[in-house]
Amino acid sequence: MTQGRGAWTERGKQNETVYYSLQTGRPLDGTEPTLMPEDPLGVEDEAQEDWYERVSRGVLGIQRLLRLNAVPDVPLNALFEARTDKAVKRFQVQYPERVGAADGLVGPKTMKALMHIVLISAGAGAGIDPRYLYGQACKETQFDPGAQGQINRPDSGIFQFNLDPENSGKITDKELDFAYHPVKSAHASAKRFRAALDRYKGNGWQLRLHCAIAQHNSPLWANQWFENGLPPNDTIDNYVGQTLMYAEEWTA
Repeated sequence: MTQGRGAWTERGKQNETVYYSLQTGRPLDGTEPTLMPEDPLGVEDEAQEDWYERVSRGVLGIQRLLRLNAVPDVPLNALFEARTDKAVKRFQVQYPERVGAADGLVGPKTMKALMHIVLISAGAGAGIDPRYLYGQACKETQFDPGAQGQINRPDSGIFQFNLDPENSGKITDKELDFAYHPVKSAHASAKRFRAALDRYKGNGWQLRLHCAIAQHNSPLWANQWFENGLPPNDTIDNYVGQTLMYAEEWTA
């Protein structure tokens, strides 16, 4: 689990599994907000129904990615049922070196494989190395397609876009659809990263790169880092360092 992001836990999944998977008679559809599993971080959570809704959006994201990866006959119904289970296994069989066993469990390895062509496309479109998108998604959620910020509820999707930066309390379905759409959110992250690289010019590549990574977490801290040439605090320094560490795992 990635702390603070609700990534790869059983919270919100009525079949009590950690990963997105089929259990006969208990398909994941995010419609049963009854008893929430205990919060492993001890953070009081008042958004139980939100967690269940994000499960549906995560399943829909998986289905979209399966279609994008040329796996036929996948419904787009946000329901992890038999057809989706079979489609996942057909995809996994093609990439044993990336995902391991074709077991139908959609965890970080399978999601990284499903997102591979998306990251390459998004990086090419924005003129950036996809390894940095990969590192960002690893740091934020370990590629959990239905992740919701556990501390900051508006943080949504694989890349954890803050959908309510002004704390208005108003988040539209359109905004949620964007955040949980793997392709749209990846391309938006790439464009945002490109814009940050263009902004933080003039003081060397390393500072430029670090500030561009930092801006996704905190534009304020990224600006302070660029102005002073040093990270303003350990939190953002660690965020950038871990993102770069994950980026080194990327294989084209």
